[in-house]
Amino acid sequence: MRARLRRLDETGSALILALIFLAVLSVGAAAILALADTSIRATLAVRTQGSTSYSADGAVQAAVNNIRSARDANGNLIGVNGAYTTPTGGNNCPTLSLTVDGVASQVTCQPTDASGRGTPVNNANNDPQYAVLTMATSGTGVFESSNNTISIGGDVFVNSSIDLKNSVTWNVTGAVKTNACLESAGPGTISTTPPGGLNCAIGTPKTDPGIGTATYDPLVTAITTPAAKQCIGNATTFYPGTYSTLASLSAAGGCPAGGVAVFTRGNYYFNYPGTWTDPYSRIIGGVPTGAAPGTDCDVTQPGVQWVFGGSSAIVAVKEEIYLCAPVLTAGRQQISLYGLTSRATSPFTPETAGTTLLDISGNGANLLVRGTVYAPNANFSVKLQGGASNTMFNRGIIANSLSLDLTGGAAAGGTIRVPPIVPMPASANRTVMFAVTNGGRTRAKAVVQFDDTTSPAIPGKQVTVQSWSVYR
Repeated sequence: MRARLRRLDETGSALILALIFLAVLSVGAAAILALADTSIRATLAVRTQGSTSYSADGAVQAAVNNIRSARDANGNLIGVNGAYTTPTGGNNCPTLSLTVDGVASQVTCQPTDASGRGTPVNNANNDPQYAVLTMATSGTGVFESSNNTISIGGDVFVNSSIDLKNSVTWNVTGAVKTNACLESAGPGTISTTPPGGLNCAIGTPKTDPGIGTATYDPLVTAITTPAAKQCIGNATTFYPGTYSTLASLSAAGGCPAGGVAVFTRGNYYFNYPGTWTDPYSRIIGGVPTGAAPGTDCDVTQPGVQWVFGGSSAIVAVKEEIYLCAPVLTAGRQQISLYGLTSRATSPFTPETAGTTLLDISGNGANLLVRGTVYAPNANFSVKLQGGASNTMFNRGIIANSLSLDLTGGAAAGGTIRVPPIVPMPASANRTVMFAVTNGGRTRAKAVVQFDDTTSPAIPGKQVTVQSWSVYR
C-alpha cells in the first residue's frame, strides 16, 4: 500500500510575517523621523538665513538713509572722498552699529575715489578761526600806534593785552577778546559788529591751533637744493627749495641789485643765519601779473609758502611785498608765511622764539599777504607810512605778538580778515560702497549713488543702487 504524503505544516508562519512587517515599519518610521528632523533643521536654517538676509538688507537701507543728506563737522556731505576733506585722505563715512529684526550688525561705508569730488572752498580745515590771534601770555600782544581806522574782518583773540594809542580805531566785524585793554583801547576805540563784542578780561588763553592737527603742517617736507636763480625779464627769479645763506638771496647776475625779485610758485625753506635785509624794490611770490617784470602776483594762480626756521628773519624798508597763497586744498591751511614751531623735526629747525620774523617799514612800502600768517613763536612788525593804501592779510595772522603802525597815505587803513567758512560744494555725485557684517562674517554689500548735483540744495535727492549682494 502506497504511503500518503504528509500535509505541509504552516505552524509559526504568522509570527514570521509579523516580524517582517515590524522590521519594515521600523525602517520606515526611522526614515520618516530622519526626514522630519532634516526638514525641521532645514526650516530653522532657512529661517535664520532669511532673518540674516532681511537684517542685512535693512541695515544697508538704514545706512543709506543715514548719510543721504547728512554733513560732517566741516559742512561737507558724508560720503565725499576723503582726499578732498582731510589732509590724510581719510574717510568721513561713519560706521553704524544697529539691530534690525533682532540681529546686531555693523555697517561700514567707503566713498569711491571720485565720490562727491568738489571744488575746495573755505572751510574749517583750511581757514583759520581768527583774523588776529596772538599767543604771548604776557606783555603786549597787539600794539597799534597809527592814526588810522583799521578794518578787521573776523574775530580777534589776544592772550595778553591790546594797546591802541593815538587816534587809531578798530572796526571789527566779529568779537574781540583780550586779557587787558590798555591806553586808548576801549569801547570807543574798538567797535564790533554786532555791538557788544569786546571782552577785556578773558582769563583763559588760547593755545596754538596747530597743535594736534595736521592741517597746519608745513608744505615743505625735505631739505632740497633749488634750481639756480636766473635773471629773467630784468627780474631775479628764484625757485622752490632750501635757502641757508644770505648770499643765496642776492640778485642774479645781470639783474639790478635793487630791482624786482620773483619767487616762482612753490614751497621755500629759509634757515639762513640772522636777518636778511631785503635789497629789492619789489618781491612777488607766485606768478607775476601786470607789465614785466610784474607789479603784483596773480591771485588766480598758485602762490608760495615761505617757511622760516632758526633765527631767519626779514627786514624790508620801502619795499613792496606781494605773496600769493599756495593752492587751496581742503584739509590744509592755506599759509603763505610760516614760522616753524617746536614740533619741527630734523632736518628742520624751529623758529627761534621771540624773533621778529617780518619787519617792514618806510614811505612807499606795501605789503599784501594773500594767505595765512602762521608763526606762533615769532613777532611781526608792520610800519607802513605814506602811500601804503593796500595793506592786507586776507587769511588772518597767528603770531606771538603783532605791532602795527599804518599812517600817512594809508588813508584807507590796513585790512586784516578771514574769508567766510562755507561747505564744500559737490561737483560730482557721491558713490559709496556699504558692507554689513555680523557674527564675524560679511552678510551684504551694496554700491549706491547719491544724486547731489541735479538739485544741489537737496543732496541725495535721488538714490540709485548700482549693485546689491547678500551672502548666505
